[in-house]
Amino acid sequence: MSKTSNVDISELREALGTIIASYTYLYDPFSIIKETDIVIRYESAMLDAKGLWNSTYKEVFLKFRARWAIALQKYNQITGDWKDAWIICSRLLDSLMRIAVKEELISLSRDMFNLSNADVM
Repeated sequence: MSKTSNVDISELREALGTIIASYTYLYDPFSIIKETDIVIRYESAMLDAKGLWNSTYKEVFLKFRARWAIALQKYNQITGDWKDAWIICSRLLDSLMRIAVKEELISLSRDMFNLSNADVM
């Protein structure tokens, strides 16, 4: 069991909020897969910093990582077949958002959803 650290994760909360808000503007399937990977990394590190990286969350995130790997395998750049990968990532994001809100890992503001395309590319 992890012990609580004194790391200030307030900037990570805001960064995670910006990353998740940017999903609104993502249309490229590979970008969606990449962003999902980043969210998994952020949340697992933040849970650890808060002392919440216990066996339950470790197991859940191992499952998330396995599902993410399946999404990456299903995405086919040559044929443009992305539907299955997008569905997997969408479901992952649902679960990741629940954890982020429940464990107070995220800070969202209305301004985060008013990003220009230049901000997310």
